[in-house]
Amino acid sequence: MAKMNLGDRNYGSISSGFRKLIIGTGITVGLGLAAIMGYDSTFTYIKPNEVGIKQSKFSEGLDKKNIYRGGEMYCTPPGVTFHTFPTTKITLDFNDRKMEADLEGKVAGYDHEPALKIPSSDGFQNTFEITIIYHITDAQRVRENSGIGEGYKEYVKTKVGPALLKTIGVIPAEGLITVTKRIDATRAAAVMLSGELTPVGMDVDDVLIRKFSYPESYQAKIHATVLQEQLGVTRIEQRKAAEREAEVKKIDSQGLANVEVEKQRAKSLVQTITAGYQNYQNTKNAEGELLVKKAEAEGQRQVNLAYEGAGAERILGVQMAKTTASAIKHIYVESCKDAGANPLDLTEMLSKFTARGGAK
Repeated sequence: MAKMNLGDRNYGSISSGFRKLIIGTGITVGLGLAAIMGYDSTFTYIKPNEVGIKQSKFSEGLDKKNIYRGGEMYCTPPGVTFHTFPTTKITLDFNDRKMEADLEGKVAGYDHEPALKIPSSDGFQNTFEITIIYHITDAQRVRENSGIGEGYKEYVKTKVGPALLKTIGVIPAEGLITVTKRIDATRAAAVMLSGELTPVGMDVDDVLIRKFSYPESYQAKIHATVLQEQLGVTRIEQRKAAEREAEVKKIDSQGLANVEVEKQRAKSLVQTITAGYQNYQNTKNAEGELLVKKAEAEGQRQVNLAYEGAGAERILGVQMAKTTASAIKHIYVESCKDAGANPLDLTEMLSKFTARGGAK
């Protein structure tokens, strides 16, 4: 009779359970991957600042008529993809700045290239930092002429050089200093580039010269020319300053002469007014003095008339007595005899001084 091996029987049970677990896990993972792949191949989102062109790997091929707008989710069966193009402005920078070169690929709508060497009409190889701003107007035309993807960027670059050479390159090196000439050249370049890009679904917004520099050979020439020009300008300014100084002196002398004339006129006017005032004052003073003298004469006449009236002899005698008394300190008069004078007898005293009449 055969013996039963219990160890073998347990091992077979464990192996069977492990196999079931592996199979279940594989089925779950497969279903998850299938779901993810199915979702990815079923819906495509186009950003708001983009438009899309649909392409099928099957018989339909590339959709050459429709343009799908951005900001929406589109159903894409297996084998169908969307090629997107930006609708915002695209900046193409030509410069040798590393910081700006690092922005390429990090900032949407930014493209960077080294600075441009554009010869001037007189043969000097000048370096320019130029910015070109453009945008896509028709994605289907862009696709037809430059293909899908970012081929349109290379297409634009091929048109930039000839346009700048025909507009900026016709200016002599010395003329680049003039701002208006550079502005006119960039505007002409923008028009010329638009003429090249408009038929292929793009348009130029602006062409800007950010900076330019001359070669060393021309820098030395400019330095000498600038020194000469500065010397000429200095002499012109010195001459103008001398002319202005002479004009100022002339004006000052004329002003001083005018002031002196006005002073003399004012002085003469003051003298005339003063003379008139003094003449008026003298006249009034003379008239006043005449009136006073007339009044005094009239008073004297009245006094004289008074002396001619009754009692005039007595008044005269009194006046004479006053006069005599003021001149004579002492009068000795005999008073004890018949021929003597009595000071208290006024009538007798008047008779002795030969005054006419007597007191009654």
